[in-house]
Amino acid sequence: MSGIITLSSCFKLIHATTCSFDLEENEFGVWEIFLPNNADGTPGIQHGSRVKKKYPNKFFTSYIRIGTVSGIKDSIPSWIKYSVQPPGEIPYHGIYYDPTDEEKYVFQHPCPKRPKSLRIYESYVGMSSTEPKINSYANFRVDVLPRIKKLGYNAVQIMAIQGHSCYASFGYHVTNFFVPSSRFVTPEDLKSLIDKAHELVVLRFLMSNARWWLEYKFDGFQFDGVTSMMYSNHCLQVAFTGNYNDYFGFATDFDAIVYLMLVNDMMHGLYPKAVTSGEDVGGMPTFCISVQDGGVGFDYRLHMAIADKWIELLEQRDEDWKMGDIVHTLTNRRWMEKCVAYAVSHDQALVGDKTIAFWLMDKDMYEFMALDRPSTPSIDSGIALHKMIRLITLGLGGKGYLNFIGNEFGHPEWIDFPRCDQYLPNGKFVPGNNNSYDKCRRRFDLGDADYLRYHGLQEFNQAMQHLEEKYGFMTSEHIYVSRKDEGDRVAVFERGNLVFVFNFHWTNSYFDYRVGCLRPRKYKIVLDSDDPLFGGYSRIDHNSEFFRQEDWYDNRTRSFLVYAPSRTVVVYAVVDD
Repeated sequence: MSGIITLSSCFKLIHATTCSFDLEENEFGVWEIFLPNNADGTPGIQHGSRVKKKYPNKFFTSYIRIGTVSGIKDSIPSWIKYSVQPPGEIPYHGIYYDPTDEEKYVFQHPCPKRPKSLRIYESYVGMSSTEPKINSYANFRVDVLPRIKKLGYNAVQIMAIQGHSCYASFGYHVTNFFVPSSRFVTPEDLKSLIDKAHELVVLRFLMSNARWWLEYKFDGFQFDGVTSMMYSNHCLQVAFTGNYNDYFGFATDFDAIVYLMLVNDMMHGLYPKAVTSGEDVGGMPTFCISVQDGGVGFDYRLHMAIADKWIELLEQRDEDWKMGDIVHTLTNRRWMEKCVAYAVSHDQALVGDKTIAFWLMDKDMYEFMALDRPSTPSIDSGIALHKMIRLITLGLGGKGYLNFIGNEFGHPEWIDFPRCDQYLPNGKFVPGNNNSYDKCRRRFDLGDADYLRYHGLQEFNQAMQHLEEKYGFMTSEHIYVSRKDEGDRVAVFERGNLVFVFNFHWTNSYFDYRVGCLRPRKYKIVLDSDDPLFGGYSRIDHNSEFFRQEDWYDNRTRSFLVYAPSRTVVVYAVVDD
């Protein structure tokens, strides 16, 4: 196979063992060179050759380096397909990656169809081990994918796929746009991971680049920070009021919006099954309308305001929460706009912030989560509210849902990447953590341990995902909030054929509590947060049937009576005749 190498802003390629070659500039201003096969038929550039500087290593048989008119430079080509960081070195080395057919991974499974509802498991390969180390694509494939399937998610969002020199950047400081991060080993391992996911027929992958990555069989893209792209002021000190002048004015960066339209049009044109979502806090009109209809073209908008609202509420006592405020935030989206709702993502899990579980239970999580030890008021209320917050977000927040890896069971620790002591340019000393990986992992063993209260949270998270899979309520066009009672602290709403009853009151339980309904049939319980399996107190009889009454209540044509224990959510479904 002949070798071709494409370089950016370079003029000469120097082969360490032979001679140098002039590069030619193509019509796009990119400098490139084509090297034919050697006389014996071997490639002009051998697979595994370093495209940066000469550094003897038994694994590589030829050495090449890049030169410019101003002298020899250490520079990785912009279009390099693989790069590695040798042990003990800071710089990365570009690797000419062209494995033989025998070495290439061959996909065995087709990409799945686009799911009707999107239940996303946000993850990071490096921290997905229970051990304090950097995990690999292979281990993620074997250990984590089956867990995600069991939990009931149908999409995986893998962060930090592209090459990034700083591990602690969470992948945001991209250094090589076409390189799968070599921290997790090879591109073929990544392809094997994706193929295994497709074999499970439940997973779609979202990440952040364009067409190149679809060659790896990724199924779509998550575009972060889109709001700051679309406005020249980057939305600094800007509050969106909903007035259209906020979105279409002198601050609007139309070049950025045109780019987003182009990339969405390209993605959906070439791969109609691809899914794109964008992180937009401002609520740009037409964000989720197709390019053909004059929109930006995204399939989903990440509903960031919901997580911010939960953090705002968690800074207060739950006794002060307002049902109307919660419901308004969860439902505040444009008609027919598909939003991905979440209560906590990687942003809240990083050191310096808190996850919802830690806001609710704080340091008690370290000492009182064992079932053979007495609980505390903060543990009892925290477990109850953790379940309710997640289900009301799933139930009302949009047509998609996202969970960050480990938070399905209320992971007790923040994420702290390994780092050393450093001095800032202003002379300020910032202590490190002795390059420790102890807080840069996911303790799945806690959620799996049936003798810990984390297990109940994990079981509930799994149950609510499977509830959505069975009833498909997130994509139902029928959604109606019938009650937001500030005195009772009760919220009731219908979605699809289900009725959700949330009692946020901290002490009051309600017998024969009337809730409105629409369907002319009897109802049954299909999910109860007070179930002992989920760490509850078994205050509800699951064998009960609930007969509707033909009378108007809460603007509904019918109603039925329920028992609503304090700090619980119960979901009722229509009984098929």
